[in-house]
Amino acid sequence: MRAGQRDRLLLKYGSAVTAARVSQQCNRGYNRQMGRLIVIIAACTLAAGGCHSSGATSAPLPLRHVADIGFPGRGTRFDYEDLDPRRHLLIVAHLGDSQVLAVDLDRRRVVWSASGIESVHGIRVVPELGRVFASATGTDQVVALDESTGAELGRAETGAFPDGVAFDPVSARVFVSDKDGGTVTAVDGRTLDRIGQPHVGGDVGNVQTAPGGGRVFIAVGETNRLLVLDAATLSLSTAVGLTGCDGAHGVARRTFCCTRLRCLRTQRRACRR
Repeated sequence: MRAGQRDRLLLKYGSAVTAARVSQQCNRGYNRQMGRLIVIIAACTLAAGGCHSSGATSAPLPLRHVADIGFPGRGTRFDYEDLDPRRHLLIVAHLGDSQVLAVDLDRRRVVWSASGIESVHGIRVVPELGRVFASATGTDQVVALDESTGAELGRAETGAFPDGVAFDPVSARVFVSDKDGGTVTAVDGRTLDRIGQPHVGGDVGNVQTAPGGGRVFIAVGETNRLLVLDAATLSLSTAVGLTGCDGAHGVARRTFCCTRLRCLRTQRRACRR
C-alpha cells in the first residue's frame, strides 16, 4: 500500500495541488489491489516458516481472528501503521481521511484521532519521546503528535512526497523518505529543526534504522538499490544492488529467507493512472 511509480503519478506539487487531490489519486486502484496484496502477505508468512521446498506440505498459518475494531470516518484508504508494544497502542494512518488514529489493543477501541494531516502516509511511534511522527504528503511536511493525546506538537518541512518515517535512537533524529524529491529529510526529534536533506536518487521508498541505531536503510526504486546512511554525518556509506528487484520500495529490519521475496511489485502500483 505504497504510492506508485514516479513517472506514473498524476500529481505535480505547487499551490494548485490540494491535499484532497493527492488523496484522490493515491486511492485510485486501491480496491483492485487488495486481493493481490493478501496473496503476497500469505506467501511471505509461509516463507517465514522455514523456506520449505516447493514440494513440501505447508502448515496452516498460526493466525486467529481476535476482534473487529470500528474506526471513525469514511471507509477510505489506510496506509502505514506502527505499534508501541509497552502501551499496546497501535497507530494507524487513515490516508483517505487525512487522519491519524490511535487504537488501544487491550480495550480494543480508538482512544484518539488527529485530523488535518493531509494525505498521511508514514507513521513512527517513538515511546522514548512520547511522540508519534507522521508524514503529511499533501503538504510536504512531517508532523509530531503527542502519543498520549494526539495533540499536534509541531511540523517540519520535508522534500516532495514524504512517505516513510524512521527514528534513530542514538542521534534522536527523524528520517523521512521524500519519494518524488529524491532525498531523505533528517529532523531533530525534539526541536523539529531540519538537520539536512541528503540526495539519494529517484523514487525513494521506505526508510528504517538499525536496531542499535546509527544507521539508516533506504530503498531507492529508480536504481533498485538499498543504501545505508550514517545517521550522524548524513553520509552514504554503502550501496547494495538488488538484482532482480523492480521498483524497490519496502524495507524491514528483520529479514527471513528473503531471496525470493525481496520486491513486492504490486505495492508500487497502488497509486497509478
